[in-house]
Amino acid sequence: MTDEEPLDLGALEPPEPTDQARAAILRFRWRVVFVTVVSIVAVAFAAMGVATVYFGQRHDISMLRDWVAGPESQIAISGGSNCKTPTYKVGYADVTVLQVLRHTNGWLLHMVVQGNGHALGTGGEPGSADVSRRASILPLVTGATSARVRIQDPGWDAGEAYVVVPGTPDQFQLQLNDPSGAEVGTIAVNMADVMC
Repeated sequence: MTDEEPLDLGALEPPEPTDQARAAILRFRWRVVFVTVVSIVAVAFAAMGVATVYFGQRHDISMLRDWVAGPESQIAISGGSNCKTPTYKVGYADVTVLQVLRHTNGWLLHMVVQGNGHALGTGGEPGSADVSRRASILPLVTGATSARVRIQDPGWDAGEAYVVVPGTPDQFQLQLNDPSGAEVGTIAVNMADVMC
């Protein structure tokens, strides 16, 4: 054992930093903040560049633009303006008008089709989104295009469709076609039966 007294830890308190040390610490902190901000901005610009190349070359950006301008997003944003949801019997199928929106392009309709045991799509593998042939709904109005019924798997008997009816007629007809293109039947839609 030694005769030395134990070290007094209270006496080891660091001295107050000098003005020069304070300035150096402050410069260091500002440099850390600056480098952090510059790094975040650089990563954001790099991500935007990668996204531009990805959507511009690999995936057409118009696909995203079309969805935003399409009936699905317009109805999703507004929620529709109807208060009634009529169901129409068309051959073997039931077609329900879920949501309706009056738009500059005409009527936007969100519809659900129930095949009642009849498949609304054929081809493709179960569990895949690759359905080669699907049922469709065609507005019988000048300038209208067919809307394919979306289904989860081939062989499913239920799906949904977003239909655009050009103009805003008070009455119009919709034709339901099966996956082979054959007509199942037509629906006479009166907007008074759908709107409040």
